[in-house]
Amino acid sequence: MTDETDDSPWSTCEQERLERIGAIQPYGVLLGGELGDDQICFASADAAGWLGLGEGQVLGRRLGEVAALSLADFPPTPGSRQLIAGLVESPRGWLDAVLCHTGSGWLAELEPPGADDPPTQVANPLLRRLFQAPTADAEWSGYAAALADAVRRTTGYERVMVYRFLPDACGEVIAESTVDERPRYLGLRFPAADIPRIARDLYRQNSHRQIPDIQAVPVPLEVLPGTDPDLSRSDLRAVSPVHLRYLANMGVAASLSFSILVGGNLWGLVACHHRRPRFLSVTVRAQCVELTQAYALGISAFLAHQRLRRVSGLDADLEGLVDLVLDATQRRHPTAALERGLLDLFQAGGAALVDAQGISAFGQVPTQGEIRAIDDWFIGQPGDEVLATDRLAAESGLILDLERAAGVLAVRARPRRAGGPDRRCYWFRPEQARTVRWAGDPNKDAGADPATAALNPRRSFDLWVETTRGLCAPWDDLDLMAARKLRLLLRRSGLRAGTWL
Repeated sequence: MTDETDDSPWSTCEQERLERIGAIQPYGVLLGGELGDDQICFASADAAGWLGLGEGQVLGRRLGEVAALSLADFPPTPGSRQLIAGLVESPRGWLDAVLCHTGSGWLAELEPPGADDPPTQVANPLLRRLFQAPTADAEWSGYAAALADAVRRTTGYERVMVYRFLPDACGEVIAESTVDERPRYLGLRFPAADIPRIARDLYRQNSHRQIPDIQAVPVPLEVLPGTDPDLSRSDLRAVSPVHLRYLANMGVAASLSFSILVGGNLWGLVACHHRRPRFLSVTVRAQCVELTQAYALGISAFLAHQRLRRVSGLDADLEGLVDLVLDATQRRHPTAALERGLLDLFQAGGAALVDAQGISAFGQVPTQGEIRAIDDWFIGQPGDEVLATDRLAAESGLILDLERAAGVLAVRARPRRAGGPDRRCYWFRPEQARTVRWAGDPNKDAGADPATAALNPRRSFDLWVETTRGLCAPWDDLDLMAARKLRLLLRRSGLRAGTWL
């Protein structure tokens, strides 16, 4: 997520109600109404002209009176869409229809064939390549590159990037396909504010987003009294002025994006850029949606395989570690096997077991005084039984040896009954400087215009390298899962009062 406070100009961007923008891009006609009622409650202002109705009124009429459509043509499932090619004849030729059940109403969007559709592509070979999901880390980058190449061939766009969201909502370009040696973004990172949370929510709800011309003048909606059109599911929805300025700053005249959903979450995007206006038909966009969905299935399978590989045997490893702790406790002497087990479990440089009686340390650890200070800080955290940080000094305010403890994973194994021993486990990782290659300095060239108060997105996307110190290799969700399981096993293990070892 973004780190902007309420005083940041980007907090205004997050509050922008894009779904209530009240206008569409001028590449088709939009009709909308309420669920179960075919009366047209809102429509694009030029709908009559598109449909050959002259000066006739569209608003308030029944859907079947203005187009060869009925509510029976709409998909029954909320959030789903139905594409019908060449459904409506109009003065501008046959129009394709995209019909959407929004959950609370319906949307009918009618578009002409794409003026810039490339020659028909044979999609099956492209799909077959994407259905061959990677099975090893070495195949990862090639798989993303295959998607970028397939989408560029299908759309004719000059640049296609596969963009992956990171845990902090920043994005990184992991594959790129271009027609020439234009400035490359491969391997560069973009800050979270470039795609704010409200925009990510819309990407999650929609398979794609087309902006054929950033200079196009939007068409307002005409609305019956008491109607507040929700355009969350609209393909034609008008574009935020901030985003249009952002694209212009990148030298982009047309853009097309496809959402990569993994497990229902927005994992990434396929971002297409062109230096001239470019309008593609619903049919071509649907082909790219299929390519993107095939890629998403492959990524889901790959990530599931990776997770299974790490999780497989984890319970046995944790139970074995608890047995080693119990054995060492009875012997009052730590063993080499216990040290290996503790450090290998979380790829840590050092570990410490702490209770009221003392500290047992393993590997490369901070001083006893530093461990006690870390222990006091952890105990003081409200409600935290498992805690992980990759920036321990910054979060705790302690002065530490970063070569031994830049980050910590902490587990508190308190007894089920009051009065028992309160034991804590700590794993330490050393400092690992991180170098991030940004597409432009993320901290510059963004803010509000003092004269107009309009938001100005950043203007430079040149390589900007940032090195951050004081951090360790990050702990991931499987580390946290293992820590929680270990905590439960320790509580059930029967460790009695006394020292750890």
